[in-house]
Amino acid sequence: ASTASDVPRVRCSIPASISIGGVEIGGGRILDQGSPRELITKHVEPEVFEIRGEGAAALEQRAAQAGCRMERMGSSVYCYAREPRALLAELQGMPGLTFMHRPSGLEDVFLRLTGRELRD
Repeated sequence: ASTASDVPRVRCSIPASISIGGVEIGGGRILDQGSPRELITKHVEPEVFEIRGEGAAALEQRAAQAGCRMERMGSSVYCYAREPRALLAELQGMPGLTFMHRPSGLEDVFLRLTGRELRD
C-alpha cells in the first residue's frame, strides 16, 4: 500500500524547466506545490476543450452559459469545464469547428498560474 509520502510532489515556480523531481516554472519563485492531482484539482477545472475554426470566438457566450471558463490563445479557444456534457453537445452540432476534449493537466495549471504560454 502506498502512503502520502510515496506520491510524487510537484513544485511550480517561475522559467520552464522540468525535472524528474518536479516541475520548476520560471524565475525561481515557487507558486504552489503538491502532487500533480492536487495542483490540477486546486487550480483548474477537470475538463478542457481546445477549439479551432470559424465560429470558435463566437462560442464564448454559449460556453459561458454552459458554465465554462474561456481563454483565447493564438487561433484556439480553450474552454475549461466542470461539467462538459452541455458544451460537448453544443460543439457536436456546430459544423466548421474542430475540437479536442481532454482532461486537464499540469500544462493547464502552468498557464493558469503564470498567464503565459509554454515554450520549447
